[in-house]
Amino acid sequence: MKKYFIILLAYLFMAPCASYARNTDQILKLAVASNFRTAVTEIANIFTSKTGNEINISSASTGKLYAQIINGAPFDIFLSADELTPIKLEKNKLTVDGSRFTYAYGRLVLLSLDSKTSINSEQYLVNFEKINKIAIANPKLAPYGAAALDVLKNLAIYDTVVSKLVYGENISQAFQYVASRSAEIGFVSLSQVKSFYPNTFDGYWIIPNDLHRPINQQAVLLLHGKDSRIAHEFLSFMKSTMVKKILREKYGYYFERED
Repeated sequence: MKKYFIILLAYLFMAPCASYARNTDQILKLAVASNFRTAVTEIANIFTSKTGNEINISSASTGKLYAQIINGAPFDIFLSADELTPIKLEKNKLTVDGSRFTYAYGRLVLLSLDSKTSINSEQYLVNFEKINKIAIANPKLAPYGAAALDVLKNLAIYDTVVSKLVYGENISQAFQYVASRSAEIGFVSLSQVKSFYPNTFDGYWIIPNDLHRPINQQAVLLLHGKDSRIAHEFLSFMKSTMVKKILREKYGYYFERED
């Protein structure tokens, strides 16, 4: 009798640990570029409601996430704000072959919260004399920041306004500089504007694509998620008509390259 009692106690102590391990394995770990944080949170919630699988989202600049991944961060999927960074991960043999794809093209906008001003052309930026601070994401870490520099250089005003630039670590911080009025204007993503301001808000200019490099946002399955059924299912879900409709209509992303 004592023998069976000991076996029962051992089972009771071991069972919760085994259950916890299984549940932990079922948590999908996403590395997500800052501009996509709000959108992917909505998508993840829908996915969880359909499948019951929990998703953990880590958001930062694309460059910072890249550094974390090459240093061993256990992410399953990387949702980048560009295509070059996933390609670099491929070259480093840290991704699953054939898994990389474009999940959306982003739009860069110039944002101002001055209610008296409607930004509808490059003239607002060119008339920079009254502007003291211009927020952009760090171009060394964030693709949207690199695109912003393209705009300034293509409009031939970079040398004149460079002293006015205020750099955020990522596009979210650049947005916060404008939202807090620490900067009069800023280069942010259209998805951020649509997420935080009503449809009637017109204090932004959607910058023509020919003024900057394409913001080709790509997803890739990382080696850590190679054998994860949930990771494969989530990537398939990202390609679905439902997700594309949400991204297009609610967040301003598009799915065909516009040169």
